[in-house]
Amino acid sequence: MSEENQAPVAETAATSTGNALVNLVKSVFHFKTEKLRDEKGAVIGAGKKHPSVDIDLPVPSIPRLQEFLNDPVKYAKEVELVLSTITDQVYRVARGQINDFREKPENKDAVVTAASLDYDKLDWTAISNMPKAERASSVPSDEDIATFLESYLAVMPAALNKPKPNIENHILCFQSGFKKQRSQKDVLEMFSNALQVYVTTVGAETVEENQEVLEYFINRLTKLLKTEEKLTLDNL
Repeated sequence: MSEENQAPVAETAATSTGNALVNLVKSVFHFKTEKLRDEKGAVIGAGKKHPSVDIDLPVPSIPRLQEFLNDPVKYAKEVELVLSTITDQVYRVARGQINDFREKPENKDAVVTAASLDYDKLDWTAISNMPKAERASSVPSDEDIATFLESYLAVMPAALNKPKPNIENHILCFQSGFKKQRSQKDVLEMFSNALQVYVTTVGAETVEENQEVLEYFINRLTKLLKTEEKLTLDNL
């Protein structure tokens, strides 16, 4: 989560008190170390790093949400935003299902249709009860992934006692989203364990800088490890 992506927040926000309309939810804002670049854009060093900040954010309370929904004419914009947020989450889960469908070898040339979706799992109650790792999440930026992989490649040969070429093979698997390894549970377990080793090796500051990417890959591996391979007549 880069510094430039954060909206300005008044210093008093962290000490504000909630009321009947909002609940204050503590949120942590992490910042990456700035990269110093030359006139050609090449990275030549590391700059400053803003410390992480805990800030209480105002989230509408249940009574406030009920007030919006009970008068959708008066609060048309508020209701529109609530429904849009729900729609976005349903879309992300559906997008995840489509991605999973297309990654299966037997569906390589298949056309995506509504029949490709599991509508029972698109029900809002079903989504609400899904483990976080099974909900589709946004993909980190290419730059954020590259920063994480650079750090991973730097520390993991020593941390895992493996030659650098082996870790370079790890990088290729991360870059492909483990598509070729999705049915190799032992390999997926190895990567899941490797990420835990990475977290304990690099320290809190580096983990904070790469938190979004780490969560993405950890959730991706957790989801793949829970997927059961089903044998169908098409595979026989």
